[in-house]
Amino acid sequence: MVSVIQRVKKLRLRLAYLRVSPGAVTLPSTIKKISLEFARRNAGGHMGPRKFWRDYLPGIKFYNPDVELSVNRPELVGGKAEMTVETANGEKKTFNILNKTQQDIMAELTKAYSATPIPVSEEDKQLAQQYLQWKIDEERKEVEREARKAKRKADRAEGLL
Repeated sequence: MVSVIQRVKKLRLRLAYLRVSPGAVTLPSTIKKISLEFARRNAGGHMGPRKFWRDYLPGIKFYNPDVELSVNRPELVGGKAEMTVETANGEKKTFNILNKTQQDIMAELTKAYSATPIPVSEEDKQLAQQYLQWKIDEERKEVEREARKAKRKADRAEGLL
């Protein structure tokens, strides 16, 4: 089991990454819900919405805990990609996000609702860089583990033949 100290360090890095994430904005209090709908597969212009969901929504949720977020990813290949923003007075505004990058989607949301970027401290930037480096190292280690596992499996199969 990983020690408590290691878990706390990792959590500290992850929280710093959330604080400096691209979605680090404060939305107006009138926004109550943001819904995304896009296909499970990236084909047909759905890569930007997926990246927005993965990279931007955690920061948006971190700084706007009262905003409800929902994501619908049907099995359809292609199809529509939409972001719907619902305000407190029941007004809904739908954005077509098909074939748009995650930066374009965020810019559209920021422009439409005058979202305020969060100032970032230098310490948080450094901690976020450490977190990203840790993630890269973990992915590299996982690839190496999988390669060793495949090699052992191949060696065992050779021994059986």
